[in-house]
Amino acid sequence: MIKTKGIVQGLGYELLYADRDSVFIKGKDTITIPTATTTNGNQQVVEVLCKETDLSISIDYNYKFLVLLPLKADENIETLKHYYGIIRQGELIVRGIEIRRHDIPEFIKQFQTELLFTLFNCKDSIDEIVSKGYENFLLLITKAIFNY
Repeated sequence: MIKTKGIVQGLGYELLYADRDSVFIKGKDTITIPTATTTNGNQQVVEVLCKETDLSISIDYNYKFLVLLPLKADENIETLKHYYGIIRQGELIVRGIEIRRHDIPEFIKQFQTELLFTLFNCKDSIDEIVSKGYENFLLLITKAIFNY
């Protein structure tokens, strides 16, 4: 991981998160996980990582927006495999939250999915999520409460 971090940063990417089998990196415009389809814009980092680490590397997702959830004990440390985001193709990717659990009622999963799509229904601006996405998110919650 330390070698991967150095390579990624040396190529001008920011390492956002790493665990035993994946890394999340951020370029100027993208958040990517090099860990099944490689996108042309990130081919260089994949080739260098493969060569330097002697590991088979591929890109799973190219995120439009990504949220890494903090560890409850320390907000500065991300919890392993607890994140959600939306990829450029519009698919929601989630790990470690209620949507993925088998013991959560289906209506909760559907509502959480709708909330996340509402939050991420923005162009490529974090500012737009904070203003428009968050506002629509709260309206959806309010509507659900009053219709309950």
